[in-house]
Amino acid sequence: MRHLLPEWVPLVGLDLGYTNVVPVDWVAGALEHIAHEPGLDGRAFHLTDPRPQRVDELLNELAAAAHAPRFAVSLDKRLTDPLPRWPLALALGLPPLRQVKDWHCGAGIPEEVIAHMELVPRFDTSEAGRALAGSPLEQPRR
Repeated sequence: MRHLLPEWVPLVGLDLGYTNVVPVDWVAGALEHIAHEPGLDGRAFHLTDPRPQRVDELLNELAAAAHAPRFAVSLDKRLTDPLPRWPLALALGLPPLRQVKDWHCGAGIPEEVIAHMELVPRFDTSEAGRALAGSPLEQPRR
């Protein structure tokens, strides 16, 4: 986006709800720690952040790091869900919006994924929190 618009341009986006992004090195370390703890075999652990992040906030953090424009306003997705899809499909074929769509796909985000960005399930991290308690990988407090 930073190649298409200056950093100071405010963007309007869709509120896509929540997601859960954690560093892969933390997941690998937590997995290794739990795998070597006695008495934890056969149990399931959600290695996620106990506090999901808003998708628009995460995208704004990434945009800030890239010196790209940020979302100033996020429209509630429930407002746009009832609208017919064909106007958006038609608009995405126009050169300016096609560039934005191509940017998403060029960034490695498949076009089909955009509609499913919101993470609907909520994970219970209490078991992982107990298994990691006292270790350097202990989860942050809620």
